[in-house]
Amino acid sequence: MKKVFAVMLALLMLCAGVPAWAAEGEPTLEFEIMSFFRARLCTYTLPDGGVLNFAESLKPDDVYIPGWWLYESENLKGDIVIPDYVEGKPVVGLYYRYLPSDYNPVYCLRDNKDLTSITFPSTLQRIQTAMGGTYGEWIDNCPKLEEVVFTGDGPENLEEFFPSNLKYVKLPKNVSNLEYAFGGHVDKIDLDPENPHFKMDEQGIIYTADMTTVVTAAQGAAERTSVTLPDSVTKILGGAFSSHTQLERMEGGADAITGPSNVFLYCTKLQPFRDLSGHWGEASAMWGFQNDLFQGTDLVHFSPDMVVDRGMICALVNRMAGWPDVTHDEFVEFGFPDVHDYYYYYGMGVLWCHAKGIVQGCDDGLFHPERPITREQLAAILYRYAQMEGLQGEMGAIDAFVDADAVSPYAEDAMSWAVGSGLLNGKDGSRLDPQGQASRAEAAAVLERLAGLMESD
Repeated sequence: MKKVFAVMLALLMLCAGVPAWAAEGEPTLEFEIMSFFRARLCTYTLPDGGVLNFAESLKPDDVYIPGWWLYESENLKGDIVIPDYVEGKPVVGLYYRYLPSDYNPVYCLRDNKDLTSITFPSTLQRIQTAMGGTYGEWIDNCPKLEEVVFTGDGPENLEEFFPSNLKYVKLPKNVSNLEYAFGGHVDKIDLDPENPHFKMDEQGIIYTADMTTVVTAAQGAAERTSVTLPDSVTKILGGAFSSHTQLERMEGGADAITGPSNVFLYCTKLQPFRDLSGHWGEASAMWGFQNDLFQGTDLVHFSPDMVVDRGMICALVNRMAGWPDVTHDEFVEFGFPDVHDYYYYYGMGVLWCHAKGIVQGCDDGLFHPERPITREQLAAILYRYAQMEGLQGEMGAIDAFVDADAVSPYAEDAMSWAVGSGLLNGKDGSRLDPQGQASRAEAAAVLERLAGLMESD
């Protein structure tokens, strides 16, 4: 009770403009004018030695909201409540990168190693980043910080602002932008039920007001292994379920759900694909998905029987190699007019594989990236890649297959290697099916076997 009374007294004194020497055990204030930057600074020192540094712009044409902006802090301990007013003027913003100085970057609440919770003022309207600001910088390196509480209507935009160690966040009443705000790390999120932009269900999942888009989701209890989406959901925003490491199943939603590939980042136990359950290639497809080789054709479909094309296999081999890029000289020498730089398989795919001699063009001078790849072409590409990596493998006999004579001359060594090394198996009736098209599930299985071979070599 004494602590509450002391805090209330300190706030009343600040609003009344009481000088820094007011009373022992209360916050003290020191003011300074930085004429060069046309800013007025306030050093707000807490009784335990923690410091909040505020700046008030004195520029007549300034775009900032009038009032105090917190731009730096140090030595904050325990539970910190930022005052609504300093010297009778509202605390309206949090700033990081370059305030008040245009030369020395500052990070608002960063590097407070003993800070456990922060409560922002009801007067807060904006978290302001400068060009080049990076995710989480403003509140980074606060390892004990677990709770963030917004007490007012704003700020409305909380995009890309929070680090990964939070357990509880109370959102501003009128928040309207949360994409990438939490990256799925927060255990519990408190959303005002009257918020006009979002709705939250009992699972801690936040949707747009029309319930068509998942915006973000609290992790919830560690034992929760599944979530169920309403049938109206057609989209999931980036990072919404990222780092939900306990999540195994996602049910419900529309027939197809779109969203970026990082929606399920670090969800190492999750199998989100409805069309893999019971499929012969489920394990290999999930291996490819969890190792960042394959993505779904949408967020809930893997399409295991879809044919792999030439562009796709180049992208897969490049990812298998660790996503290396090409040199400038290799880029200049490349010249397939049907491979355009706005396709996903361009630079880290066809361009790289061609530069390394893993793939070649067709007789007509084109690459035909969307042409389905055959089993013997798949074997040839992986054979060349294995040779580039110094992987030997073993040669096997292919003449035992009834259709061995259907193997093209250029692919005989590659097919022999793929069979002898255990990458390719025969089909029903002792067929090798060299001219048959390779599916996504087959490609995932072959790549998984190749990865095992490389690990054991």
